[in-house]
Amino acid sequence: MSESETEIQESGDEISSPKSSRKKRSLAYQHFDYEEESGNYHCKICRSKYHKKSDGSTSALVKHLRATHPSLFNAKNATLDGFVKTEGSKQVDKIEPFTAAGLRKRIMEVTVLENLPFRLAEKPSFQSLIKYCNSQATFPCANTIKSDVEKLYLEKKIELKGELMAIDSKISFIIDAWTSANQKSYLGVIAQWIDTKWDLQIRVLDLLELEGSHTGERLAVSFMDLLDEYEISSKILGVTADNAGNMNTFAEALERKLKRRGIQFTQENNRIRCLAHIVNLICQAAIDKLEKIACEQAMEVDSDPDLEDADRFSEGVITKLRHGVVKIRSSPQRLEAFRRQCEVMNIKHLELIRDIKTRWNSTYDMITRALKMKQPYSATLQNHAALTKYRLSDLDWSIIEQMQRFLEVRNADFRQKEHLEQYISDEEIGLEGIDSQTSEPSDQDYPSWLQEVAIKAMEKLVQYYPTSHGLAYIAGTVFDPRLKFEWYEASKFGIDAISGYRKRLTEKWATSYKKGEGTRDKDQTADVRENIFEKQLRKMRRLEPVDEFDKYCSEKTVDSSLLSCGALGWWKVHAEEFPQLSAMAKDFLAVAGSGVPVESIF
Repeated sequence: MSESETEIQESGDEISSPKSSRKKRSLAYQHFDYEEESGNYHCKICRSKYHKKSDGSTSALVKHLRATHPSLFNAKNATLDGFVKTEGSKQVDKIEPFTAAGLRKRIMEVTVLENLPFRLAEKPSFQSLIKYCNSQATFPCANTIKSDVEKLYLEKKIELKGELMAIDSKISFIIDAWTSANQKSYLGVIAQWIDTKWDLQIRVLDLLELEGSHTGERLAVSFMDLLDEYEISSKILGVTADNAGNMNTFAEALERKLKRRGIQFTQENNRIRCLAHIVNLICQAAIDKLEKIACEQAMEVDSDPDLEDADRFSEGVITKLRHGVVKIRSSPQRLEAFRRQCEVMNIKHLELIRDIKTRWNSTYDMITRALKMKQPYSATLQNHAALTKYRLSDLDWSIIEQMQRFLEVRNADFRQKEHLEQYISDEEIGLEGIDSQTSEPSDQDYPSWLQEVAIKAMEKLVQYYPTSHGLAYIAGTVFDPRLKFEWYEASKFGIDAISGYRKRLTEKWATSYKKGEGTRDKDQTADVRENIFEKQLRKMRRLEPVDEFDKYCSEKTVDSSLLSCGALGWWKVHAEEFPQLSAMAKDFLAVAGSGVPVESIF
């Protein structure tokens, strides 16, 4: 139905005046008040004003409801939500009638979804609100709401178990341990898999309260108990966790427990280290090294004779900046002084940003903002005697500018190892670096201090990211149609390494996913006669069946600019072309590279 037709149906035979004897059929009237003196309709929800048309049409009113209040408008049948036309244009209210059970259910829902206390229903202000809507309302007690939440939790858990058991593909997990402010310890567990529509599905399995120390063995026992509860231990593929020492022993213990059940899982191939955590560790190491270098250089250059010797070099450059930002932000008077400095210098006022130790990019944001507000920031410190020890010299600002370049993320991604290798590369090139534009050796050496910072960061990277030779890493790279094995070649991996990666992935394909000739997957829907016909053609042409893995790898990579839907979107389109290989891709592409999702539930 066209929009004009919808408007005619909704408007009906309208009268030129609301006081006419003819009936008003348009359901738009339910949400507008008519003001006779001005001849205007006023929306009951937002009070928007519309002048009454001489022909009585209500199309403008309906358009307003559709655009501004879509929840009230049902475009499919051209009615307003909650109302339908019946005989004689009589309107019947479809809104669910008020009941004590319905109110109890909705109180339980809002308590859970908004993270509110169980005693919400006992609060006089809340009861007054509901009484205003329905004076006959009665309220459950806090214990009743708590009981309802527990029952709902068990029901949802049973539903989730059924959903997980019905999955044909493998499941990967993200885990992390966390201690709350009241010193209670928890283990968060998230499951990930790719469904039949090639959509990534993410489910929180549990937030387990832990007892005793967080040893890797204890974590492995709790995790295995959870897998057994859902009956999905046989479907495990990968586990993503942070880089704490107990996670290493966790992976070892998990490998032993699964091996006893005949389930393939090794720390090398199936444990994934959280990349976001590693990025933060190496960047923090670089920042710490930079601060030490800055102090050493500052001692050689007496940049500020006004400062006392005790205060001059007591802090690193980033620490001084952080303290200065905190001091200004913590005082309304200093904030006002900073604003005035911006006005005097005709610089647009932007708030100063302080960093958070656990997020390296917040340090980047802090120094980027400080560089932009350098003049008013310096002037504010200069004018307050208590803040002069946090003043930054020209050398300090120079170091901060270099640090900004060092921390800058290229192409909004996390390829930090590649970024660091622009400063130090292989043994033949030494510390000359790689030009960021041409990827060729640079003619000009980077400053020695920057080389030292890069070395420190690389040491931390190697410590927490010792290898990417695991099968989960290889498959996750190769099954991205934008990368395949060409990424390893472009990144100058050795021929032997690439050959080994291909061999391991081929073996996994052949032993776990590739079907023998004449066999079919249980969900294969192709016509049998078509298979017979294809076999006959191959026999006539004396051609061997094309291996799906070889065919996929031999095809050119896909240009990233042409793949807006990502790797999953590509496989969704080409799944029929690679019916068996797509099952393998579906398993490995569900593996998470970061533990951020599980941290968010804390």
